[in-house]
Amino acid sequence: MKKHRFAQFLLVFCLIPSYLLADSTIKGRITDIDNGEPLMGANVILTSDALSIPTGSATNENGAYRVDNLPPGLYLIKVSYIGYDDASQSIQLKEDATEIIDLEIKSAAIMFQTYVVTASRRRERIEDAPAAISVITERNIRRESNTNLGDYMKAIKGVDFTQSGVDSYNLSARGFNSSFSSRLLTLTDGRMANVPSLRLIAYNVIPVSFEDVKQFEVVLGPSSALYGPNAHSGVLNIITSTPRESKGTTINVQGGSLAQERGYLKKLTMRHATTFKDFGFKISGVAFNAYDWEHYNTDEYEGHDPSFLGRAILTHNGVD
Repeated sequence: MKKHRFAQFLLVFCLIPSYLLADSTIKGRITDIDNGEPLMGANVILTSDALSIPTGSATNENGAYRVDNLPPGLYLIKVSYIGYDDASQSIQLKEDATEIIDLEIKSAAIMFQTYVVTASRRRERIEDAPAAISVITERNIRRESNTNLGDYMKAIKGVDFTQSGVDSYNLSARGFNSSFSSRLLTLTDGRMANVPSLRLIAYNVIPVSFEDVKQFEVVLGPSSALYGPNAHSGVLNIITSTPRESKGTTINVQGGSLAQERGYLKKLTMRHATTFKDFGFKISGVAFNAYDWEHYNTDEYEGHDPSFLGRAILTHNGVD
């Protein structure tokens, strides 16, 4: 009996220092940044090296939270709430202190449904589409930074991507892909995107920048009943944003270098859209400069060598 009481006393004695140190508090309110309304049920998580596991609290009807018995140290406060962007703030908590941290968070758009127009040539939910269709949304496009539009298609199931240069590539569906394949019918806003003089698709000359693209829709399988005989393997529809949907000016700058000597890449993309009463217009442009590779043929060079041809005075790059 005495040993049991001694063990209880020893346990309480060992815990006293931890409680004496864990006497600091962090509290505050979480509100909407637009109207200042308190947000009930927001999650407040505290992480620190002074804690073995994260701790936290939820806000009450007044948007207030409180976390007690915290040891001193550097804390990261993270706030999350459905329909709002996450927010965070760091604070150095001292011993026997009470810190008041009020945070305002901003509402975020929630994507409920994805609508497509390519499967049936009418607007419908992607779940109701009568064909297998893949969609790359605007959010996915803005999240990535690619040098060409074809890079967004690499992850689509059933689409083959062939690239022969920095900005030279080709797409095909259901196999039979090559650098000159044109089996995948490509549209921009429902219109043919082929080069009229070649009757082929050249993706690097489509007058659309990724700043202007709203989403990509890819229908796999024959679609000749809706789009004619050229759609026997599938349809790619590049849908752009209207001036009323996305007004303003957007500028994107990209740059990089390749492993080889003289390798570099520079790309500038610009889009401007505005409306005036019932009239709207948009303009976009791309300036692209890249160095793929250098071709040097010794026999061809000697065929233009002034010394070999007996015209030594022509020494400009060794070419007549």
